[in-house]
Amino acid sequence: MLTLANTLFYLHNTYKHKGRSEDDPKQASHPFKSEKYQEEKFPQSFQFLDFQWTPEGLSGQFRGVMSGLKPLTWDCLLQVDTRCFAKEVQMKKALLDKNGKYQKLVTAGLQTRLDAQKELLELIVGNLKTFHQEHFEVTNEFVKVHVTGEIFRFSKYEEEPLILLAQLVQEDFTILEYDDIDSCWRFASGFAAFSFVELGINGERSFMKPGADVATIHTPVPGFNPGIYKQVSNYFKALKDDNAFWRANWIVTPLEGISPFEEEILEGADTEERHRSGGLDDQTKSASALLDLGTKTIPELAVRSEYQTIFKLPTSGCLVFGIHSYIDPLESLVLTPKAAAMVARTTKNMDKKTLKYRGINQAAQENIVLYCSEVARNA
Repeated sequence: MLTLANTLFYLHNTYKHKGRSEDDPKQASHPFKSEKYQEEKFPQSFQFLDFQWTPEGLSGQFRGVMSGLKPLTWDCLLQVDTRCFAKEVQMKKALLDKNGKYQKLVTAGLQTRLDAQKELLELIVGNLKTFHQEHFEVTNEFVKVHVTGEIFRFSKYEEEPLILLAQLVQEDFTILEYDDIDSCWRFASGFAAFSFVELGINGERSFMKPGADVATIHTPVPGFNPGIYKQVSNYFKALKDDNAFWRANWIVTPLEGISPFEEEILEGADTEERHRSGGLDDQTKSASALLDLGTKTIPELAVRSEYQTIFKLPTSGCLVFGIHSYIDPLESLVLTPKAAAMVARTTKNMDKKTLKYRGINQAAQENIVLYCSEVARNA
């Protein structure tokens, strides 16, 4: 859905790390540590907006080049959301089937930087063993996923570490490597089962394709080149391998599944490949919006959010972006007036270029702002 640019702007804040259980969101150091957001009824797309709410101004988006990238403790690298875990890993399994029609649409560079892929797999498996023992059993030979009962043996995936990783967790991952000759970071490999759904991971509707450098990938993004790109490059160079950071981003979209192929996979329906249509030339890609909300009404809209993490692999030196995607009906904002206020405030203050990029025409903007403002006001 959202481009890598959304994770690249940074803000270094003083940040105190607390214990695993923190009931008050205002006091919690991370939304995953607040029991409020783990309640069955709370819409997961809005946990970050609610968590980052401020009485005035903007938080997290559209504050110049500062967008709230926060230090991350490793126990919050992943979220195991048991409410939808089984469904999402089932879809991933279908999407990644090498004999199916989807794998080429949701993976890129699977034979590139196998060293970094294996290093990433080892890091994530270690994280599961250390912080998620209630959901996973990890041995030297296999990983058992308690929610589904499936056992994944490492020996079967010696040459396909990303395929294994994708089936273990709800997150998507992309890997960037540094090009010493051209002095830039390039997209090397990754999988995007639930992220980049409006763009594709192989250049279908964007410049996001293996081998592309960060500047090229973000050609259509308003304001990214050249100023922000320089800051991003400097930040990447300075990033230490023992540090990790996180942020969250969101976008209003048509109401649909977490994957464009969800109905087709789970229900056998014939779905139009609306998002990942190929064959666009560079000029069209640069001018096209992520999506088009058109005349859709409030019940036809949703909020898709991403929990985005960034860290460096110590041995390979590659950068990793982790993305956990969520989607909920826009109408579920009634359960979190703070998040509704944030959506209203941010949408109202978007500039014309950003509105165009996000496919929000004037009528859609007014409709979203009016609805969300009323939800926030009537709480």
